[in-house]
Amino acid sequence: MKTLYYGGNIITMADQLYTEAVIIEDGKIIAVGKESELKDLGADKCIDLCGATMLPSFIDAHSHLTEHAEALLQVNLEDVSDFETMKNAIRDFISENAIPCGEWVVARNYDNELFPNAKKPTIEELDSICPDHLLLIKHSSCHMGLCNSRVFDHFGITPKTPDPKCGCYVKENGKLTGCLEETACTNIRMRIPAPTTEKLCHAHIKMQHIYASYGITTANDGYLGSHMIDVYRKLLDENEMKLDLYSFVHIPHYERIKTAFDAKIETNDKIRIGGIKQYLDGSISARTAWMRKPYLNSDGFCGYPQRSDEEVVETMRYAARNNLQIIYHSIGDAANEQFVRCLELAEKEYPNLKELRPTHIHAFFMDKEMLEKASKLGAVISFLQGDIYYSGDSFIRVLGKERVNTLCAARTAIECGTHITLHTDAPVIKPDILFAVWCAAARKTRNGVHLDGEEISVLDALRAVTIEGAYQYFEEDVKGSIEVGKRADLVILDKDPLNVPIDDIKDIKVLETIKDGETIFKRF
Repeated sequence: MKTLYYGGNIITMADQLYTEAVIIEDGKIIAVGKESELKDLGADKCIDLCGATMLPSFIDAHSHLTEHAEALLQVNLEDVSDFETMKNAIRDFISENAIPCGEWVVARNYDNELFPNAKKPTIEELDSICPDHLLLIKHSSCHMGLCNSRVFDHFGITPKTPDPKCGCYVKENGKLTGCLEETACTNIRMRIPAPTTEKLCHAHIKMQHIYASYGITTANDGYLGSHMIDVYRKLLDENEMKLDLYSFVHIPHYERIKTAFDAKIETNDKIRIGGIKQYLDGSISARTAWMRKPYLNSDGFCGYPQRSDEEVVETMRYAARNNLQIIYHSIGDAANEQFVRCLELAEKEYPNLKELRPTHIHAFFMDKEMLEKASKLGAVISFLQGDIYYSGDSFIRVLGKERVNTLCAARTAIECGTHITLHTDAPVIKPDILFAVWCAAARKTRNGVHLDGEEISVLDALRAVTIEGAYQYFEEDVKGSIEVGKRADLVILDKDPLNVPIDDIKDIKVLETIKDGETIFKRF
């Protein structure tokens, strides 16, 4: 069936930025041009946009769709700003879900920066919340967390237990505090029993709808665990996979998971393993991001690396030998410098790495020299612009305003000719792409502080979540713009983001999201 769209602002993200009308058929765009000419071609259905704005749908360059789906099965502590509220939320969740004693309770989106004086709960307070349950509370950054004593007892962790590599069981006066940094938290998270396939499928369906409500049709699973393969198979069998999903696997597990994935999921155009992922450092919030200069009031502490140069280069060699895209989590300027340094070394040995579009995720602090080198090496830089708003004020407290002004240097990256994308890192931040666009153009923190100098135009920000997102996934020939022959992945907005005041962009509503010509979200 041919469907004609007309009567609104249609932003193509192609050379001719605006067009009057579009015809789609069988999930593809078959005509773009003047309304009068396209009406003459005949259509089975004509849809008047009534002044609304159509764009290519949004591509989230990096998030954790599966983790976000699992988060629907956890206690949400978003915006909780005191211990009593946190305790009551967790207890209510246990009661409402009738969680038996001795079972796990997981909470998410805790942020001590919202608490009075940024005070973290003590181990005694954590033990008082639900002493008969194993309690893990994940920080909003996903790079640290809290647990009660029952968790330490369960895993045999004592004050004498050595810290894991690239992590820390935080202690005071020789006692465990309940605070977990980096791999100390991750190792515990990975050992919590996964929900059932049925529960995960239900959560995944709901989360896909949430992503679609923000105009996203191509999403990312930044860490594929083997427990998700049966879930993916079931979603495909039941035709419940509405989004295109790119999954990435941590390098130590790649061979095993890829083999299991290929055995259970045949070739399809909805879910695929995009490549491998590796961490280079942690987060600013946890002060584990690896910086070239010390954090303020830290006695010279600069964070720390998670990999040696030798490990990083060897992973790059592996990617090159196996023709795999590789993505790197990297926050601090020392870690970003390591990414560029190692990529330069690896490409001398394996020039094909450049064609594999190695992608630098987050890239909070990169100077012009790093960005120029990254561009020449073929790297894609994906910025987490939403953290400007949500975490900018806390970053200023631990780094100072001058350093934080360089956060997410998208303008410099574009000037250096670098391919840039934007991502949400959900569930760290909601999968609200237009909010990310606003952050990139406005650069304002939660407290209204403006970060100077790295603003980009709204058009460049929209490119970063459409055609540049498609480029990152090697799909620029089939997605990311409204052009003949491309997939009919479209979003309809109530306002034109190119023709409203910048601060209004974050309030634009998604009216409809279309995937391969079929509506997967509609606001009534």
